Amino acid sequence: MEPGTEFKVPYPFIMANGYRIEEEGPVDFPSWKPGIIQQETYDGGSEELYHGVGAMVLTVVDTFKPKGWPTRVFYTRKWIDPQGRTFGKDKLRITTLGWFNQIRHGYRYRQTAKSGGVQEAAEALAKSLEIPVTDLLTRLGLVG
Repeated sequence: MEPGTEFKVPYPFIMANGYRIEEEGPVDFPSWKPGIIQQETYDGGSEELYHGVGAMVLTVVDTFKPKGWPTRVFYTRKWIDPQGRTFGKDKLRITTLGWFNQIRHGYRYRQTAKSGGVQEAAEALAKSLEIPVTDLLTRLGLVG
């Protein structure tokens, strides 16, 4: 694995309520968050849901094989939300080559997670932000 190699893999995202601090105080806004949510089902079980698909971008900085220990991969991680916006810290991360090979193939729970609950999640988030659901869906890029 050469330094500078980039892996871009699909990743599930959920709609979330973000906030930022402005002069007049905290301000809520709709945003995308990497991951899934657990939602209860009518029969008392649960299912894993996501609201959109973006990407996780892993960039290899370097690798190192210490004597007697597994190879380590030094890498950075960025996110691309379902609207195409890139975000994430430039934090250097370190893991074993084996684990890196697993995460570079995508979201580890994708076999069980399913798309769903977008309308319900949008309605709940819009209500918490006190904005119409159509405005929220437009701001998140889910409608034109």
